[in-house]
Amino acid sequence: MSIELVHTSAPRGLKPGARGFCTVAMTRGIPPTLVDRLEALSGYRYIFDATGPEAAMNVPNLSHVLLTAGAGGGPPQSVVSRVAPWRVDYSGRPNKLAHHLVLTSAERPAGGPAWLLRQPGIFRHTWEGEPALLDAGPRIPAGDESAAPCEAWGQLAGDPGWGGEIRGCIGVNRGRRYLCCFRPPPTLSG
Repeated sequence: MSIELVHTSAPRGLKPGARGFCTVAMTRGIPPTLVDRLEALSGYRYIFDATGPEAAMNVPNLSHVLLTAGAGGGPPQSVVSRVAPWRVDYSGRPNKLAHHLVLTSAERPAGGPAWLLRQPGIFRHTWEGEPALLDAGPRIPAGDESAAPCEAWGQLAGDPGWGGEIRGCIGVNRGRRYLCCFRPPPTLSG
């Protein structure tokens, strides 16, 4: 099963004496160096004022990174993450919730990380209660997606076929397949 770590602002974290932005949940047995690396991926930068009228336009950051263990320390680990704004914290400050999943090589879906990041129910969107050590991370779905016209690209650039051409140019790197998705930016009024 996958490994997971949840990082947010809380009055008490998992580590003794931890409070504020800290780890509140993680799978048992995660090496401390991996915990540190995942916590370092937990930042969120608000584009719009977290308490202003445009706060809802602050969108989640979804990412995939390969973490290496360092000098001669084994194969890279695939990490998919969702870091998003989340209600004000216990002290009244803007908050965020970061959820990281570390996948085994067998859990990496054929559709790649972009496919996985779009699957519903993969990431936690809230954390309530006391800090917790978890027995296992979530079950990672297997799946793939066939190529289709890049409609968002067509809206932005006028021809959805060119999005496929670009995907063909950058879609394969070192034998791994990547799915590129383009979403039009939100329209700002005013």
